[in-house]
Amino acid sequence: MLFVAKTYPEYVAPFAVFGLQILILVLISIDLRETYDREVITFMNIPVGVPLSVTVSQVIACIVSVTFSADDLATAVLHVGKRIDPGNDSSVNERARRIKWEVSNLMRMVEGILVIGVSFILIIQSSTAINLWLNFAGVTFVGQLDNILFDLSEMNFLRNKELAKRVSDCRTVHDNCWQTFKRIVRIILSVVITVAMFGVLSIILYKQIDLQFACKSITI
Repeated sequence: MLFVAKTYPEYVAPFAVFGLQILILVLISIDLRETYDREVITFMNIPVGVPLSVTVSQVIACIVSVTFSADDLATAVLHVGKRIDPGNDSSVNERARRIKWEVSNLMRMVEGILVIGVSFILIIQSSTAINLWLNFAGVTFVGQLDNILFDLSEMNFLRNKELAKRVSDCRTVHDNCWQTFKRIVRIILSVVITVAMFGVLSIILYKQIDLQFACKSITI
C-alpha cells in the first residue's frame, strides 16, 4: 500500500503496521533470549528433551511457517527491480513511485525474514505441543498484519478504500516467461528454507536423544 500512497495520512497506516510488526518481533526475540523462570538453562534455551508429540508438531510447524512466510519473502525478492504498471494512476512521477516500490519490497523482506527466524526459534524452544502452537499462531498473526490492513482497507473499515483500489489496479510488467520463473524461484526458496530448518531441527533432535544438551545444561 505504501507504493501507491499520495497523502501523508495514507503513508501512516503502512508504516505504522510495519513498525508494529518489527517492534513485536524484536520484543519476542529479546524475551526468547531470557532465562528467567527456567529450571534448566541450555544453549538458546532449547529443552534437554521433548516428547514425540512436540517433535511431530515441530516438523509440521516448519512446513506451515515456510508455506505462509516464505511465499511473502519470495514475492518481495522477485519484485525487486521490477517495473510496475500503475494503471490509471499517473499523478505520481515514475522516480517517486520506483523509490516507494523498492522500499515496500525491502520492508516486506525484512518482515518475512524476521517472522521465519522468530518462528523457528519458538519452534526449537518449545517443550510442549500446546505452547508451540499457541506461540507459533501468535507470530504468524503478526506476520499477517499487513494483509489484514489491506483487507480492512478494501472493506473501507479505515475509510481508505480508494487506497486499496489503487493497490489492486497496479500490475507488475513482465514477459511471458515471468510466471514460470516466478514459480521456480518460489519453489527453490521454499525448498532451501525447509531443508535448512529440517537440518537444524535434526541436529537438535539428535543432541536431545544423545543427551548432549542435558550434559551441558545448567540447573538453577
